[in-house]
Amino acid sequence: MPRKQNGWGKPDSFKFNSVTKNIKTGKTGGAAGSYPSDRQFGTLITRSAIEKYNIDSKWAKWRRGYELYTKADYRDFDVTVTAAVFPNTVDKLTTSFTIKKFPTLLSDTSNRYVAKRTVASQPTFGTIGSSIFNDDLTYTEEKSREQLWTSIASYDPLIQKLLGERFTDGEVAASLKLIMGSDKRPVVFKGRSEAINNQTVYKVPWSGLIASSFVVDNGGNVNKLEGQLIVVSDMPSFHSSGLTYTDGPYEITVDVAMTSTNKSIKIFDVSNATSDDELFMPSTTPVIYSTTSGSVTMNDSFKVEKSTYQPYWGRQYFSASLLQPRITDYSIDTPPVYIKSIKQSSNGQDAEITVVPYESKLVLHGDASDGYFVWADYSFAKKVTVVGEVKNKYYIDVDPWIDQTWVSGDTLKLEDSIACNCANYTKGMLSAPESLYGALIEARLVRNRQIKYPLPSAGQNKDKEAMSLDMSGIINTWKTARDEFDFHTCKHTIARMFVEDLRVVEPSTYPVAESRIKFEKQLEKQTEKAESEIVSASPERAEISLLDFLYTIGQLVQKTDTEVGSIMLGRRGPINADLI
Repeated sequence: MPRKQNGWGKPDSFKFNSVTKNIKTGKTGGAAGSYPSDRQFGTLITRSAIEKYNIDSKWAKWRRGYELYTKADYRDFDVTVTAAVFPNTVDKLTTSFTIKKFPTLLSDTSNRYVAKRTVASQPTFGTIGSSIFNDDLTYTEEKSREQLWTSIASYDPLIQKLLGERFTDGEVAASLKLIMGSDKRPVVFKGRSEAINNQTVYKVPWSGLIASSFVVDNGGNVNKLEGQLIVVSDMPSFHSSGLTYTDGPYEITVDVAMTSTNKSIKIFDVSNATSDDELFMPSTTPVIYSTTSGSVTMNDSFKVEKSTYQPYWGRQYFSASLLQPRITDYSIDTPPVYIKSIKQSSNGQDAEITVVPYESKLVLHGDASDGYFVWADYSFAKKVTVVGEVKNKYYIDVDPWIDQTWVSGDTLKLEDSIACNCANYTKGMLSAPESLYGALIEARLVRNRQIKYPLPSAGQNKDKEAMSLDMSGIINTWKTARDEFDFHTCKHTIARMFVEDLRVVEPSTYPVAESRIKFEKQLEKQTEKAESEIVSASPERAEISLLDFLYTIGQLVQKTDTEVGSIMLGRRGPINADLI
């Protein structure tokens, strides 16, 4: 064996390398949050406290909106569309919309649709009582939950169907979060369903249906009615029987077996309907059949999330045995739907019309006498008339724990709200792909209509009650339960407020100084681009423009993302079909 040199070597060779004391060594500092370079669906993004504060600041939206109003442009969207609050019921409220289009390069249509809702005639939904619980030193628990409570002097039961809506006394406006009973516990509960559980059957007189000219012209074949639209227009706003409760570990299952008789039902001929007609039906749509002696039977299963309501029962376990005694009646959807199949009833007197299953929503109602309205304390806004000024001042960041808001005797009506279809406002994106995209056949691809929108983070904490998983391929959303009750704004709605002669006051929630400096530099560049967008933006594509428009309108008539997705998928009829 060859002789080794120096044996094991020098003893120092076994020492660890010394640790550097230079704190400047290594990569330069980046964002305080976590932002993975490989961004894809499921990526977890976290932000620092300062970054989150900057993003939540309404000042940036206000600043961008003012620049958009003064330096860009907008167009009136000349279209007559009406929709309804409480559609298909005897208490239907007709709403009208004025729409303006603002330019953008971030959508395929090159436009943002900004709609203002007006309800011409509406009831007083409630009256504020004598107690306003706005002392933040006394009501610490309520403030920690971001809730401001007011006692109820009187209320219309219809208000229980409008949680999340914005109400106003003509000056103050806020989002209604909850309605509590006299025991300070919720009296309104929401349930969600999946289309697979829905079984809805319409019955109309057989003799009248087969005598209709449509059926006669088709040789008496009633199966030709498959795919046509059926609409009921006078359903009761509330039902009182047909509920079965089953307790589960995380959810309460509520099975519904509802039947309503002597209903006004119409069947519309949509054989020649265009893709746009599937979203907004024209008044010229032919009526195949009409009756006032029909009936509707629905069987469906709904899930009520326990985690939403458990905090109000403390150590007492919230279960079906607690929920059931609180419920006096319920409301449920019966939207315009498409016919799946038809058969003659066993007695030969009726035609049994089974419709395409759809996602429905259930609202359970209790007694709110001597109860409380609960408002989201971060949702308050205030309009102030200034003597001698042309425009009213509008404050979008009112703090109800400091500023004067509700007073005893205030009457509540729906606010003339403004909505937009941009991702900043909706906290979501349309994801309905085109069948073909591109100029050359070999280059045509299936592509997302709104491909420039960001995908949501895996840590988004999306609202569980917002939509079913079936809609995830139609509308991607990162809206949380908190977002549902916020005063929704974006630069386009701020600009629309200025257009409506409202002088939106600069919010007090500023980003930090460093961020504001960077923001101003970015805004200058973006404004230069925005000024050119109105003339350089590509023409609208008619086949997709109304999808974005539907997304805007749906937010102003209590349509969830699930319901809007159902309309796009053809499970539901047009949003305005009930007005025909």
